[in-house]
Amino acid sequence: MNSLKQIGSHYCGASAETGDFVSRYHSGQRNFSGFPKGRSFWCFLMVFGVLVMTSCSLNKEETWEKLRGLEGRWISEGPVLVNQHWIHRNDNTMVGFLYVANLKDTVLIENYTLLKVNDSLYFQLGDDSIQLLKLEHASGTKISFFNEIRSYPNRIVLAWEPDSVVVFRKENLRGNMPIEFRLERDDVRF
Repeated sequence: MNSLKQIGSHYCGASAETGDFVSRYHSGQRNFSGFPKGRSFWCFLMVFGVLVMTSCSLNKEETWEKLRGLEGRWISEGPVLVNQHWIHRNDNTMVGFLYVANLKDTVLIENYTLLKVNDSLYFQLGDDSIQLLKLEHASGTKISFFNEIRSYPNRIVLAWEPDSVVVFRKENLRGNMPIEFRLERDDVRF
């Protein structure tokens, strides 16, 4: 219990002089008038911030509409040319492919499918319909898909940045081994 008292004392200002809010909380006394003035504001602000951040997530329909905005051609130029294309096939499916070229050689070609099944959204890599990545998180600027049992990648992240830039990221379970492409919308439709 001492560690809880120390945490309460450090973060929310409870001390021996002002009363031990942790022991009062666990004993059922919910009067936290022992907070020093000013500290209770910061505790309230932390709780409010967490609530605001979690309430900004998109529902499944809003997420699907955000993903439909990917339709078209996305490119990244530099030492490596990256092209990603997305096509809206029907109300429940989008297909995409990515190819990466280095000078004269094509280094990587991948096929993707975004699926809306009932109330869930999935990201499929290639023809692997067994180990789909399920929607993990969706906000106005970031959508991530996750599957713990896949070997690699375990997570696909799509992040929207200003100026029509989308970051496409693949990573493993711990966020290591990332492959990331910053893509800009190409006005030329295919």
